[in-house]
Amino acid sequence: MADEGTTLHFNVGGKSDSSDPTPPAAPGDVVCVLTELGIPVSVRVKMARTTALQGVQTDIWDGIEASWTYHPDNGLDVILTDKP
Repeated sequence: MADEGTTLHFNVGGKSDSSDPTPPAAPGDVVCVLTELGIPVSVRVKMARTTALQGVQTDIWDGIEASWTYHPDNGLDVILTDKP
């Protein structure tokens, strides 16, 4: 959690990066949090289909903005921000 509780960052899979202060998250933990936040199936599918060549992807639902990237070496990197 960051930004006074309005931002959540997940790094799932990939190699550990000592410059990233966020410890790697287990895929099941991320799915659990996203499910509790009511992620639409459409956004979940977009995340699952993201490739390294697509760069940063974004979507928004129920006032939550999600941005994510994927790279085989770095895994899935997700940032969720509460947008009241």
